Amino acid sequence: THTQQVTYNATITETNPDSYCVGENTCSNYSSLSSSSISGSTTIANTETLHTVIINIKDKAGNTGSTTQSITLDLYNPAISLTQGIVTENSITVNVAINDTHNIDNVTCTAVGNNEAKTGTYTNNACTFSGLNDDTLYSITVEAMDVSGRKGTGQIRVTTVKGKLTRENIPSKLFNNVNPKGLSDTLLGDMYRFVGLCFDGAAGKPNDCDGKVENFVCFGYDDPSQCVKSSGNKLDLNNEYLYRIIGITTDGQMKLIKNREVIESTEYGYYGFEWNNVTTNDINWPETDIYKRINGLSNGLNKGYQGDTNLFINSTTSNVKYLTIGNNWYSKIDNNHEWLYGGIYGNNLNQSADNIYKIESGQSETVQSYGESPSRWSKKVKAAVGLMYVSDYYYSFAASGTNSSNSNCYNSSSCGKSWLNLGGGYDWFREWTMTRSGRSEDEGEYQSWTILSYGKMEKIRVDTFHYIRPVFYLNSDVKISSGTGTSSSPFIVAA
Repeated sequence: THTQQVTYNATITETNPDSYCVGENTCSNYSSLSSSSISGSTTIANTETLHTVIINIKDKAGNTGSTTQSITLDLYNPAISLTQGIVTENSITVNVAINDTHNIDNVTCTAVGNNEAKTGTYTNNACTFSGLNDDTLYSITVEAMDVSGRKGTGQIRVTTVKGKLTRENIPSKLFNNVNPKGLSDTLLGDMYRFVGLCFDGAAGKPNDCDGKVENFVCFGYDDPSQCVKSSGNKLDLNNEYLYRIIGITTDGQMKLIKNREVIESTEYGYYGFEWNNVTTNDINWPETDIYKRINGLSNGLNKGYQGDTNLFINSTTSNVKYLTIGNNWYSKIDNNHEWLYGGIYGNNLNQSADNIYKIESGQSETVQSYGESPSRWSKKVKAAVGLMYVSDYYYSFAASGTNSSNSNCYNSSSCGKSWLNLGGGYDWFREWTMTRSGRSEDEGEYQSWTILSYGKMEKIRVDTFHYIRPVFYLNSDVKISSGTGTSSSPFIVAA
């Protein structure tokens, strides 16, 4: 029973009953009997112990008889405590602890996520749910009922592990059910990459990438219309808030690159950036002037202009163009991304995109300049901003990653139609990459790889001035809310 009031019903078999009494353990207050059955209620002590209810019967001759019934009073609902157990992409186990003075008769387990309910299995003091969606918050309720019918519930919220992205689920999980054109069907290196030839770099005039490579992104401005402003009758592809997606990792990070070059305007004219001011000593990427500049760590040692200590991050200095973003946008960037940095010496660019990637990422060792140890060329640094890798450029037009005629950009303009090439038509118009080239055997100066406007790659001294395009990774929880990825309808990053 759940209350102190105990109801009773009894049938009297005595032929000459006279009176009866009811009580706990004993009774003395008799009431007269007028029929062969009695019913009513009596009060027992308010304790969760074993209680004995007694009914005494007297006949007219004064003889007595009795019957007893043992009753356990159940005052409290079962108390349930839940703790998270093993969680995977598609399953959750919750440990269940039930505190109750009575035997538990039944336990049910329910998980609700994305407005869908799932029933779990209870065994060995645990509820297990399977067939769940990955990266989904589930509200889990466990209900226990004891043998007296009292019920107790416990609740916990658990998020399933985020699963690795596949080419099949990228549209639904990242792009608001849009399947952008140009995205590779397989992993190229470490990500699914946008691949396409839609740019005439040799002529310095971009072809329309829409319908071929749809990876435009509006980033850094709260009003998406600012990303599709027109100049006359032509869309302004130099818009400062327009970016392109290089690729997407299986963890769901989008790798973005600015859609236009970044140079600095000074009283002396327009200047690019030095990869590093000193050419006589080999230097790792985190120690270079350009790394420090784009990550806001120092002014660097560039000559001919006033340095800005915060070139990319939240920059508002007037002489630094096309780099302003606010704090709410910077929070969407992985500012602790692990960048691999390495180098490819001499003519070793004359190979496939896959091989280039393996060398840059330290998966393939090759002898570098003057017998330098390959271990010096493949290291890691955590930072917010980097530049394009040589492999990023190679993969952008060599979808298979094999050594085809289009995979050799060394001293050749065959790569000029890659969507990643900005063009310009001038031999001096170059873009820095993150990839080092080692020490020149003829000049003894250290060099790094650049992309010329008409497509070919060429190494050049690190103390020369060329433009850059900041590259960064968005956090894995950043999604696209709208847009189709075309230049006139770029993807809009969800707020």
